Amino acid sequence: MSYVADRMVLADAGRVPIVEHATGHLVLVARKDLLRIRATARSVKTRRSAFFGPGRRKPSHHATVLDDAPTT
Repeated sequence: MSYVADRMVLADAGRVPIVEHATGHLVLVARKDLLRIRATARSVKTRRSAFFGPGRRKPSHHATVLDDAPTT
């Protein structure tokens, strides 16, 4: 969505038509839609920070692979 928002700002467009690839339906995306998505994401981030606290680290999404691990 950031790509769409950037293009809208450059073109000074309030709405952008987008065709859904899967269905072929035309969808109009407005600035207010993008702002609503951003506000929701920011709200989730704030709640997550409140839960984990400022001193706790977020869980890692990377798995460590051990080459010497025994196999059964």
